Amino acid sequence: MEAAARDSECSQVQKMETFDAELHLTLQWDVCEILSESSISPEEWSGLPKHFSNHWKDSQEPSDIAEAISAYRLSIEKLPDDHPDMPVMLSELGIALLAHTTYTDQLSNITEAITTLQKAIDVTAPHDVSLLDSLGNLGMAHQWCFYHTGNLSDIAKAISAYQKTVTLTPIGHPNLLL
Repeated sequence: MEAAARDSECSQVQKMETFDAELHLTLQWDVCEILSESSISPEEWSGLPKHFSNHWKDSQEPSDIAEAISAYRLSIEKLPDDHPDMPVMLSELGIALLAHTTYTDQLSNITEAITTLQKAIDVTAPHDVSLLDSLGNLGMAHQWCFYHTGNLSDIAKAISAYQKTVTLTPIGHPNLLL
């Protein structure tokens, strides 16, 4: 049996090989330092969910989107309310909750997505370009809620959010189809 270790950017990779006449087995794993929450900067908190979200986009596994949602919730909890990434983090959490609904079919995820997306809109500056995305996402969340409940007030809210999005989109914007 032989073992080797090498340094990486943020971790140490361990490798162990064992073999006999019929079998050759190689194990490799990362050894990572786990930081205390107090030593993580707001920028690091805001970057944390992206890793999980990107992993989910590649795997499409329900457990991975659940991890991304947990990472978004934790990061949002740890960021100051006035952090510049807060509106986008809230909007992305809302989208992750909607995506999770495709696996769970839970109305509670849609309801939480609506609340989260509304909060994203509330903390976004009026002329911030991310406001248009959050409004469109809110419209989509209300639309999904309508599909689940059949409640006409949900589709009315979706239409209202979409109308606000169109109204606030500048003429000539590539996403504005006329």
